[in-house]
Amino acid sequence: MTSSEHGRQPVAEQRASDPPPPGLSLQVLHPGNFALVMASGIISIGFKTLHFELLGDVLYVFALGAWIVLLALSAGRISVFTQAVRGDLLNPRMVFSYFTLVAATDVVGLLLHARGYPWLALACWVFAFLAWCSLLYLAFSVLSLEPQDISPLLWVIMGAAAISANAGTTLLTEDPRLPFLAAQHAFIDGVTLMIWAWATWWIPMLFLFGVWKHVANRLPLTYEPIMWSFVFPLGMYALASARLGLAAEFQPLQWISQAMIWVAFAAWLVVLAGLVRRVLTGLTNRWAADRGSGSGT
Repeated sequence: MTSSEHGRQPVAEQRASDPPPPGLSLQVLHPGNFALVMASGIISIGFKTLHFELLGDVLYVFALGAWIVLLALSAGRISVFTQAVRGDLLNPRMVFSYFTLVAATDVVGLLLHARGYPWLALACWVFAFLAWCSLLYLAFSVLSLEPQDISPLLWVIMGAAAISANAGTTLLTEDPRLPFLAAQHAFIDGVTLMIWAWATWWIPMLFLFGVWKHVANRLPLTYEPIMWSFVFPLGMYALASARLGLAAEFQPLQWISQAMIWVAFAAWLVVLAGLVRRVLTGLTNRWAADRGSGSGT
């Protein structure tokens, strides 16, 4: 056993075996809770786009409030339970959950920008970019993956980059309300293209990770709820490619977005089929168990 494995094993064993503290505790706050903000914010943007103003505003307030509360709780967890946070960041199975913070902050930036707060939106996107870079460094520093460590949550890394690129295209395609943003147009253009390229680079590597797990190591591909984390990044990448293609007036990006949206839809259908199969299997097993217990009485 190597020293790195020896350092990581107690953390994983502690999370798996030790019971959580009674009641609600910052010590066991899961970093993936920021996915709540991601989901609520995206639906809010969708409702506003379709002119359901009231629903969009309600989810906007909910997403913004949840983001603020989770940031405060996370800051409290860092200050009070530093070792627990350190253990998460050194655990390959947990560190990638922190990328939901990046995606959630980018979504909040989109919500704030759409409601006339460009400076706050820019602050969110800068914070998300810095967090993304820091988490990438941490993720690669502890990257010692076994086949069972490969999870659909890894696709959140690509999704975080794609939603960051989408945030950049928002600044590029709309008229800047502040002279500062107009002066930064060329810089934003370059950074947005770089982040989009980074997201693109992740796609084949994550695909090969999946092949290594399910084909080379023959681990079964079964439905689990976190498989939806695989679908969201594909859809966000398609949207970011389309918007970047419009902003850059580069037609090949439009072709990529048109192909990727169908890939995302196919992935959605596959995951939905897995969910339906899981539910039907559970109902069938329960019906068979009830029938067996009824015949035995």
